[in-house]
Amino acid sequence: MGIEKIRDFSEKINKRPILSFIVVFIIIFPLLMLALPYLRSPYASFFQNTGNFFFEICINNSDFLQRDVTILRTSDKKRILQVDITYKDKRVEGGNMMAKLIEIDTQKEGLVPYLFLLSLIMASPISLKKKGKALIYGTIILHIWVLFKYNMQLLDNYNYPNLVFIELPFIFDAFVYYFNAFIRVTGSSSALVIPIIFWIIVSYEKEAVIRIRDSFLGK
Repeated sequence: MGIEKIRDFSEKINKRPILSFIVVFIIIFPLLMLALPYLRSPYASFFQNTGNFFFEICINNSDFLQRDVTILRTSDKKRILQVDITYKDKRVEGGNMMAKLIEIDTQKEGLVPYLFLLSLIMASPISLKKKGKALIYGTIILHIWVLFKYNMQLLDNYNYPNLVFIELPFIFDAFVYYFNAFIRVTGSSSALVIPIIFWIIVSYEKEAVIRIRDSFLGK
């Protein structure tokens, strides 16, 4: 009886792509979240190492910018990155160079949205070939977005008027301001909405849409 019930349930799911998506997502997302404690440290290390490599080549050795940027991590918070910006051309009384510290929560800003996106894609009722491409494109697009957000924090001149990282034209300066304001206002909701938008973009498949439509029509 148990095997027959499982078979019947499996057939119902296959005929109903929306139900299939919900069931698979409910299984996959909690499983990925269970791995969070093991992923947060290597995930933060990836951004720390790649960031320091970029800053060392493009920023720290530039005589024009006069900035020294180093990404650090605290031992008690493995997911938190501390971006330490030293202003070589600005000094306080006593001769010490001025500095600014920006904290980035890689788990909240990147890892959890990424696991959410992976769960959405893997649960999607699309072909395996399309699913594989969606996983690759989704990973790339989401992390371009994450890196973009991090850089917008770095270029925020409004909250630190005395510690301008680099002078920007007015239109770009205003864009940075309003972008960071939008992220602050939306808070954690943007970390969920953005992956959903990317999921729709990379997972769209005409055949899957037709199957979903037919399931609603009872075909």
